Amino acid sequence: MAFSLWLAFFGASVLLAIAPGPDNLFVLMQSAVFGVRAGMIVVLGLATGLLLQTLAAALGIAAVVAAVPALFWAIKCLGAAYLLWLAWQAWTHAKDAARGHDAVKLSGLALWRRGVVMNITNPKVQIFFL
Repeated sequence: MAFSLWLAFFGASVLLAIAPGPDNLFVLMQSAVFGVRAGMIVVLGLATGLLLQTLAAALGIAAVVAAVPALFWAIKCLGAAYLLWLAWQAWTHAKDAARGHDAVKLSGLALWRRGVVMNITNPKVQIFFL
């Protein structure tokens, strides 16, 4: 690999790594509201998503996604729709909290599942693996 290409890849990787994404914000929110355990379960879900992304790249699925722009666009749209759904959930739960209702605590499985889905549909991760 040419040094200039390596340098560009390294620079892009650093920028992607330091830019907080929705997954980082979700971990922080869950940890602040429900404690360290909830945040760690989300982190396990995100790590599982990374494992699945790595497996997809190793099996050549990432190359298929890179070769079919419509497929990558569909994954990005699914990710955006999922983030909108999470925002809607946060909005409605914030209204409940304002009315004096307690915040809804998600189960460990639900937190893990959200972490996996957030990672799989995250365009930053997709771009890095592609």
